[in-house]
Amino acid sequence: MRQLFYAVHRYEIIPCHLVAPKDRDGRGKYAANSKRDKRRFQTAYADRREAEKLVIEYETKMQNM
Repeated sequence: MRQLFYAVHRYEIIPCHLVAPKDRDGRGKYAANSKRDKRRFQTAYADRREAEKLVIEYETKMQNM
């Protein structure tokens, strides 16, 4: 079983996995864990709490604009 990572996109926390080096392209080394979601990410976090913290920071920033 693959290790689960968490990428952050605006208000969203996306469960993802590390892409094997031979399958990587310029889109990022973490891929969303869904066949329909083709997004890839450069940064992902092993701890969900860290990803949640980033979402909260983003929400706060957007509310203060």
